Amino acid sequence: MLSRAATRRHFLAWGSALVVTALAAPSGVFAAPRRFVMKELSLDDVCLATFAGQLHTTFGVTDAPAGRMELKLIEASPIKTPSRQQVDAPDAQYEKFSLIFSGPKSPLLDQQIYRFEHPQIGWFAMFIVPIVTREPDQQHYQAVFNRPVPIGNTLIT
Repeated sequence: MLSRAATRRHFLAWGSALVVTALAAPSGVFAAPRRFVMKELSLDDVCLATFAGQLHTTFGVTDAPAGRMELKLIEASPIKTPSRQQVDAPDAQYEKFSLIFSGPKSPLLDQQIYRFEHPQIGWFAMFIVPIVTREPDQQHYQAVFNRPVPIGNTLIT
């Protein structure tokens, strides 16, 4: 059995080691928890499947006029063109799809490019347009993609 003096010495040694370790650690170690850093993503690297896999999840719009705003992806669908136009159209081989987001009625986001963040996808800049909404307390926004199908690129799905 340890004597009272040995127990006190043991406590002081461990306490001193803890203080020295805390003082030697970089100042940020004991600060607020680190914020998750999102990767930047080019919209050239995503496809309809990327967004369809995130249906009914929330995207943050970080540069909205009133600060950060949350939009929920409520639809991700391909855009179909009439069959007779498909063959002759200059964009016949293009990837075409639409995304519909739902958010609060106010503040209204004007049509422009906004920075979107999503924990699984990363952050990216995307052009959205406010569209007619039937829900009185909601506002919907649409993003439309009509672009050449990337050849040789690895798309994030």
